[in-house]
Amino acid sequence: MSKVQANCLLLLAAAFWGFGNVAQKTVLDHLDPLSAVGMRCLIAGLMAVPLTMLEWGGKFGPGYWMSLIKVSILFSISIIIQQVSYLDTS
Repeated sequence: MSKVQANCLLLLAAAFWGFGNVAQKTVLDHLDPLSAVGMRCLIAGLMAVPLTMLEWGGKFGPGYWMSLIKVSILFSISIIIQQVSYLDTS
């Protein structure tokens, strides 16, 4: 990948990040923070599970599920804090 392509992809990622923040704040006009997090995780899970199964073929190594649980708990805490914080920002 060339430097120009990499920079364009970084710019695109930053744009998606910014648009995502606007969308998340707008959703809070209609849902409470926990419902918004639940919908976000449901959509992400529905997209990620088939891709994970396709990639790994259902063969997960030892400790996979415990690692998945730990990461999921930390991620859940972080996005709940983020959604609650959106309530008090302009």
